[in-house]
Amino acid sequence: MDTGLGCKAYSIIEQGKIGLILSSKPADRRALIEEAAGITKYKARRRQTQLKLEAAQQNLLRVNDIVHEVEKQLESLKRQAGKARRYRVLRDEMQGVERVLFGRRFLDLREPGARARPRASPTSGEREQRRRRSRSSPRRRRWRCARTSSTRTRRARRTCARA
Repeated sequence: MDTGLGCKAYSIIEQGKIGLILSSKPADRRALIEEAAGITKYKARRRQTQLKLEAAQQNLLRVNDIVHEVEKQLESLKRQAGKARRYRVLRDEMQGVERVLFGRRFLDLREPGARARPRASPTSGEREQRRRRSRSSPRRRRWRCARTSSTRTRRARRTCARA
């Protein structure tokens, strides 16, 4: 390619070479004539440019595929974002309702006797009887022993074991 031959340049060819050129294949003759005319370097540039264009088109196809996939994901993400927004609104509303509910419960429990005194209060004899039953029950003794064993000294444990 680009041997220096051109339309304005002279070239010297041997006598035997002219016969070889004339008897060669048409494709070889054409290549020699094109080189002599100086167009082979332009053909090579053209071929390189075509290869670059093909590579760019392949890249463009890949980019279009990626854009299409991202658009699909975008639609899904939009739906998820809408669900998340609705969840946040409903959660905030639920927390507000819970605050009101717990506030009302707190106020109800804070009021003396609002719900705790609807039944008749036990007499002093009934209270004494309940207290004796609770002190003597084995479950009550076990609970007292467990409580004292975790917070008191060995002496209290020994006392608990005797009871």
